[in-house]
Amino acid sequence: MIDFTKLGSKSTQPPSTDPRSIFQTLPKLQPEKYQYPRDVQAEVWNQWHDRRNESDLVLKMNTGGGKTTVGLCILQSCLNEGEGPAVYVAPNDLLVRQVIAEARELGIKVTDDPKRREYMSGEAILVCNVYKIVNGRSVFGVNHKKIDIGSIIFDDAHACLNTINEQFSIKIPSNSDCYSGLFNLFSESIRQQSAAQHFSVSNGDPLASQKVPYWSWQQSIGDIHAILGRSQEEEFLVWPYPLLREHLLLCDCIVSSKEIEISTSIIPIDVIPSISQATRRIFMTATLSDDSILSSHFGVSSTELGRPITPSKAGDIGERMILAPQEINTELTEVDVRCMCRELSREQNVVVIAPSSKKAALWEEYADRILTSENIEEGIQELHSNPKAGLTVLVNRYDGIDLPGDACRVLVIDGMPVYKSLADRAAEIELSDSSLGHRDLIHKVEQGMGRGVRSNTDYCVVLLMGTDLISTLYLKHATNFFSPGTKAQLELSHKLTSELRKGNQTAQDILNTMDACLKRDQGWVSVALNELAGLTFGNQSTDPVIPTIREAYNLYFTVMDDSILKINNLDRIDGIDDAYRGYLKQIIGKYVNRLDPERAQKIQKSAIRINSKLLKPIQGVERKPSNRSAMDQAINTQKYLSSKYNNGNEIVLAVNSLVADLTFVELGSKKFEKALSDAGKLIGLMSQQPDTETSTGPDVFWYLGPEWGFVFECKSEATTTTISKGYCGQLGMHVNWHLTSHPMCNPPVPVMVHPASDIKDPTALPPDTKMFNSDSFEGFKTALHDYAAALAFGDKYLQASEIRPLLERFNFLPERFVKHYLRSLK
Repeated sequence: MIDFTKLGSKSTQPPSTDPRSIFQTLPKLQPEKYQYPRDVQAEVWNQWHDRRNESDLVLKMNTGGGKTTVGLCILQSCLNEGEGPAVYVAPNDLLVRQVIAEARELGIKVTDDPKRREYMSGEAILVCNVYKIVNGRSVFGVNHKKIDIGSIIFDDAHACLNTINEQFSIKIPSNSDCYSGLFNLFSESIRQQSAAQHFSVSNGDPLASQKVPYWSWQQSIGDIHAILGRSQEEEFLVWPYPLLREHLLLCDCIVSSKEIEISTSIIPIDVIPSISQATRRIFMTATLSDDSILSSHFGVSSTELGRPITPSKAGDIGERMILAPQEINTELTEVDVRCMCRELSREQNVVVIAPSSKKAALWEEYADRILTSENIEEGIQELHSNPKAGLTVLVNRYDGIDLPGDACRVLVIDGMPVYKSLADRAAEIELSDSSLGHRDLIHKVEQGMGRGVRSNTDYCVVLLMGTDLISTLYLKHATNFFSPGTKAQLELSHKLTSELRKGNQTAQDILNTMDACLKRDQGWVSVALNELAGLTFGNQSTDPVIPTIREAYNLYFTVMDDSILKINNLDRIDGIDDAYRGYLKQIIGKYVNRLDPERAQKIQKSAIRINSKLLKPIQGVERKPSNRSAMDQAINTQKYLSSKYNNGNEIVLAVNSLVADLTFVELGSKKFEKALSDAGKLIGLMSQQPDTETSTGPDVFWYLGPEWGFVFECKSEATTTTISKGYCGQLGMHVNWHLTSHPMCNPPVPVMVHPASDIKDPTALPPDTKMFNSDSFEGFKTALHDYAAALAFGDKYLQASEIRPLLERFNFLPERFVKHYLRSLK
């Protein structure tokens, strides 16, 4: 064979650094596939090349815009310019293999071994998953550099962040000595925060958890290091402890019956200097509305976040018809939607993203396969190769999966994603009253919705399913968290839904509407494309909160005074609601505490005054007096509903979700209590959760001035057929709480919420106790459902005069509520 490379004359010109020129001259295996770059790729390459010497660059392209090719050519440009070694980081092994395959098709040299000479010499790009480089025993070095990185790209950066969070999180199992040592150290602090949670954690309640107060944590930092140090060779500490060892002061610690979790919301990425000291760092993301999380995890400045590289147009995301069948017809059940999906799967691939194994199990009789981490690769391969593979369920896979073309023509998002970590669950509770409380989950939903369209010529139907998901997405401000393209498609969905709701649409009618997309009706295609035409990314706004906290965090371990000056700026940020402002005040208190514990407690008191879900200060909390002037239930209802919802249909969706949470199940007590509290507000009663908010009093408290008060002891998770003496005693304590804290009010109505109705020792109950059991609860839930529909009809919820007769009709006035829905003791 002739060595043709010897025939060419040696060029005196240096290799090109223009990514587009590099793309054109690559020895591609499939030249017809990569004949020309897409317009969006060329635009991004040009912008990057002009700004390539900036240390941090955010590159935003729509899903399916050809990001992999863009990233590989950028890194090849860096190597050509001498800014190597170069690393391409993907979220998981599946995508690593896809990147390597695409690189070989393009003719770009890659390797998956950081110790290979080709990588170190800059001859090949290293392609690896994120946990190869970010872990407590990283081959790249922890706290000192072992392997150099010149230029690094994080592809699908938001998906990479999920893994980084896990790596920077210590999870200590309850059967370890380390768990016992930490629990004993903070037992009294936990008890002071919530005696109920302390009891539940101690007795193995799988849902109970409690955050350790930051002042107790910081005061005990020496003991914490001693306890962790004795167990540092245990498997649960070997990987994360080296990453967090020097940063424990600002960590959060949350205790549950299963484990103790130690984590941080700001990632000290400097512990892996190969990343933090790389000359060029490029973060490729999907077009989420806010990339500020790149600041908390990588230290990207607010300036760079506000200047992302983007194509000039944002409408190349592919065509999606987004429908929520249960919004179109509120009588449709989840079973109805599953049957619709099964019927659709006979003609095209239907993919369901379920947030948990428990939710996925509900699809078992309808699905051809349920994919978990064990069988994900062969399942995805089946979808790619077979356009009639049927119905496939993915368990908690909202990112890192590509399903182009016939691989997925119908995509179902089944319910809101669930938080896996204790820290995320704690933040969800703390921000439950804030408009920002669901922001991260909504971002995850958008990532999931992008799985089914992978280019601007692709199309699919997206079905949103589950009352929790639908009600959340239709809350005020929710659409502000979506990218421009998804936001436009959701607005088109609202118009389409409004038209469909004018008729009594059956499941078959909805299927017929979906055919307009699936069978390429030209009327639909034209409208769908026009909705995206001309969209731009516009000015990129970033949340000022996270970059501010990152700057304070960076200073905390070196110049604490300057850190506190910086963190105080959080209290000056405008345009946020009280619940979020209280949450930020708690962060300020955590930073201030080491230098000024007394001031930190004052800050914590001011925080909890506007957000009762936060940590209770050392001196406790004084309960706000009841609003005794709020006597008119109808006026209360009108004010509550009109401030929270845009229209009657949103009320129906929200109540459907609430009713779904009012279920006697072994798991889910916190959701039940929140739903019961919200139900009180829906019917015009003042409602609180004293045990959650102040660690004293009943699980739920309804009241209407001094005449009426209801104290609820909620045991929705109970599985026994009789009510124990201990539960009865707790209800008696709640009555005493009411008599002490509301001395000028009538005695309350004590209510035991329990699926059973038999009492082991009735004498232990306070006098006149009423039962709210399974039988009576079903009537109450039905009434709530019908009440919501009545409020929505003709926008009756806007007028107190229209609401008042509905309260009477559905027996929600206090005296009628007692007689109609509560039961006397057997």
